[in-house]
Amino acid sequence: MKKFLILLLLIPIFVVAADRDMDGVSDDRDQCRNTPFWAVVNSRGCTVKRIHPRKH
Repeated sequence: MKKFLILLLLIPIFVVAADRDMDGVSDDRDQCRNTPFWAVVNSRGCTVKRIHPRKH
């Protein structure tokens, strides 16, 4: 029983991937690791340029 409990407690450590810059892309897939917190990123974790509409 103790072995099962220990294994059960260790599972979440391996399931949850790290995301140090908190951009929503795990570090193992993140190609741009230091994006600012407010940045909009693509699936690779790199900042996406936003196109602002022109004001007429």
